[in-house]
Amino acid sequence: MAGDRFQGMLKILFVDPAVYILGDLSKQSPVMWIFVAWGWLAMLVMISSFVVDFLP
Repeated sequence: MAGDRFQGMLKILFVDPAVYILGDLSKQSPVMWIFVAWGWLAMLVMISSFVVDFLP
């Protein structure tokens, strides 16, 4: 029961926005793909820097 709620929360937070963004990007120019990729790369750098700095 709690696992289903957790999976539902993860779906709302990650899967639905990714499907929405990727579906919308299929109609966009390659420049938009570059901006989105740059944003994801920036997020990964921020998360990895947080992990390296604050977690042992």
